[in-house]
Amino acid sequence: MTPSYKYRVRFISGTTRIFAAFCVLLTHLANADDKLYFYSEVTAPYYILDDAGNASGLNVDIAKALLEKLNQNGVIEHRPWARAIDAALNQPNVILVSTLRTEKRETQLQWLGLLHRVRASLVGLKGRFPEALNNLELAKKYRVATVRGYGSANYLLEKGFTEHRNLVLVPSTTQQWTLLFNNRVDMVLANMTTDRYEMESIGFSFDELDEVLPLTELALELHIAASLKTSETTLMQLQNAITKMKANGRFNEILSNWGIQ
Repeated sequence: MTPSYKYRVRFISGTTRIFAAFCVLLTHLANADDKLYFYSEVTAPYYILDDAGNASGLNVDIAKALLEKLNQNGVIEHRPWARAIDAALNQPNVILVSTLRTEKRETQLQWLGLLHRVRASLVGLKGRFPEALNNLELAKKYRVATVRGYGSANYLLEKGFTEHRNLVLVPSTTQQWTLLFNNRVDMVLANMTTDRYEMESIGFSFDELDEVLPLTELALELHIAASLKTSETTLMQLQNAITKMKANGRFNEILSNWGIQ
């Protein structure tokens, strides 16, 4: 028996609705897979949290500008560096906006572009070092603090510093400065370009420090990097967005807003 026209229409209409819902679901899943995850540790001026938990900073502004340029969904979150780099090593679509480019990391990440260059030095409290040190060997007589997992930690280890003897590795920059100002360590390997922000945010003054030993060989370049599992298409989109932002001045405008040239 042939079904009536009315029921045929209902059947087709119901099938269409199911198909449409299925397409919406597929689109949602596709968008979820394409979502970009920008991770950063809480370190001024890259990522700053106010008392209400609102985020600001250089990395936040760069991430927002890239997402706007790509017209894409994304997540901007803070994570301890160890967790952030672990995610970048094991998950797709993870973007680290300010990453030190080292020989060890060269094949661990996909490099999208230079963020900015920084100058590094060993610094100590004023009055503790009447005369500047001439070389890194002399610094081995003192206890130096830096953050575990940072390129600075690897640098000092490669230069012969030993943990628990003359090298103190800590989980955060806040802790390294606290140790220094409490006279628990003698020096900190500092980023002379941006550490002023970090110190001021936790109540210490950069003006109370002396530059004990400039590390001219430690050429620090912070780059924007993506996880290895990120697709080639996404990488090209990100690289094109960064190139356009640098060409139209938006990139330098964000850097200047945070006091970085």
